[in-house]
Amino acid sequence: MANISKNLHWEVKMNNQNLDQFRHQIDKLNLQILELLNERTAIVELIGREKQKQDKQVYDPVREQQIINQLQEINQGPMTNEMVSEIFKQIFKVSVEYQKNKSENFME
Repeated sequence: MANISKNLHWEVKMNNQNLDQFRHQIDKLNLQILELLNERTAIVELIGREKQKQDKQVYDPVREQQIINQLQEINQGPMTNEMVSEIFKQIFKVSVEYQKNKSENFME
């Protein structure tokens, strides 16, 4: 019986180590994603300035749908296309708001 308890304790310890390792990997990925999102946002700002010069609307639903379609076509999972769509729609929403805020500040 004591041997079973030791084995169970060993499994729990190993699972906690695995969990910690996985979380560490996620933390590193989160930092990379943050860096990429900030890089993307800097480009979004440049696009917003160019749209303003060309007197174009900030929100372009056709372009948004083209991007989502393209991403879904190349998506190989494990994320579903619905997940990809939802994540990128949120990124687009935040980007549009950022462009709107920047253009309002630029006009002042």
